[in-house]
Amino acid sequence: DSYATATDFDVFGDWKLFNKGEASEGTLFFNLEGRWDYGTLGPQTLGFVSSGTSGGTANSFVAYQPAFTMRQIYLQVGSTESKWGYRIGKVTVDGLLTSSRHINPNATFLPNAGTGMFVNAPPDSGIGIIGRYTFNDSWSGLAVVSDANADRMDLGDIGAGDFYAAAELHWKKPTGAARDAGAKITVWHTDGTKDGQPANGGTGNSGYGFSVLYEMDLADDGRPAIVARYGRSYNGAAIFDAQAGLHFLLYQPAGALRFGTDVFGAAVNWVDTATPGGREEYNLELFYRFPIIPKLDLTISYQRIKNPANTDEFDNTNAYSLRLTSSF
Repeated sequence: DSYATATDFDVFGDWKLFNKGEASEGTLFFNLEGRWDYGTLGPQTLGFVSSGTSGGTANSFVAYQPAFTMRQIYLQVGSTESKWGYRIGKVTVDGLLTSSRHINPNATFLPNAGTGMFVNAPPDSGIGIIGRYTFNDSWSGLAVVSDANADRMDLGDIGAGDFYAAAELHWKKPTGAARDAGAKITVWHTDGTKDGQPANGGTGNSGYGFSVLYEMDLADDGRPAIVARYGRSYNGAAIFDAQAGLHFLLYQPAGALRFGTDVFGAAVNWVDTATPGGREEYNLELFYRFPIIPKLDLTISYQRIKNPANTDEFDNTNAYSLRLTSSF
């Protein structure tokens, strides 16, 4: 196939259960997610199948069977003002580790290699616990233990005793600095899946790895920003043996095209796939997002993929995308 269309639909909710307004505030969060295609393939699968890419073309745009699932439902204890907090329940790990406020598969960049750090071998959404602690204005930490056999469509199999564990250290410029900057370093280990089959960012093998991220604003007004990421996986535990990316964003570009809430983005991503015989793959992405009407944004994206990892029939391919996003 040469084209594909899909919808990703999310409903988020929260219910404050106890100790409202206190450091030990308890809140129940849930995320109901639906995904469906309009044809034989979704845009994410289109990249893997038709283009032979390991890094994909449109993260999160592939159908569910059935169409809806409770992606997350967990109890969170600890307010945003408290130094500590934790989540316990059905949680999502892949969008949490080595993350950036500038990178989002539904609002900014599109391909898997340019959005998630799948070199971290994150398990699927499943039973787990996530804890955080803030040491001071500059330093904080995060720890995760989750079911390595997790499955977003059900509750996985935590009783099998296979776990994914990660720890992350965060640094950010002290409050009051003219330009924001921050860094993260993540280390992780996975027991692999009980049957050795791939799941989300993992290949099913036991292994470990690390990743790092640095981001900063390039001007005092915060409009231009840059994000750099790198990670490695060992023992073939992740779908990527190595991954790197350099991302640039310009919010509210000046000139005739300026809409006030629009953003321009450019990124170069590189992945070394864990697939035997696969090539090192490069993905160049350019996008522009702007509002059509209030609460409805259109993104125009172009990707140039060099050396698609899972095919040697061609050395270059192109992907063109249109994305409509609404939040309300």
